[in-house]
Amino acid sequence: MTVGDQQYLVQQSIGQASVIGTFNTSNLVAFQGFIQPPLSVNRVVTEESTLQAGIFPNPFKSILNIAFEDEVKSAIDITIYDVMGRIVYDNTQQAQQRIAIDLEFLATAQYVILIQADNKVFKANILKN
Repeated sequence: MTVGDQQYLVQQSIGQASVIGTFNTSNLVAFQGFIQPPLSVNRVVTEESTLQAGIFPNPFKSILNIAFEDEVKSAIDITIYDVMGRIVYDNTQQAQQRIAIDLEFLATAQYVILIQADNKVFKANILKN
């Protein structure tokens, strides 16, 4: 909205008590409804970005094995998050097709494991008994 030489933007978010629609005048456009953030696309991934791997056993007691179906040529970053999103394990391994990691120090709970290698990502839920 422009008043004099000043331009104004007025927004109201979810929970507003009004109908959804648009109101137009010669110098004013009013939108009613939910505010949506602007959409922007930074890049489009055209190549396969999923790392093919298997984890076992799941649930595990102390040792978690990771076996890669794809040939791994670069360093392997392994990060494990608890259900609150906190990092509980973070390690980088040399390129290899099979890894065994000792997670005995973890409490009995559910976690998310994120593995990155060769610009690909593998993510899974794991359960510690």
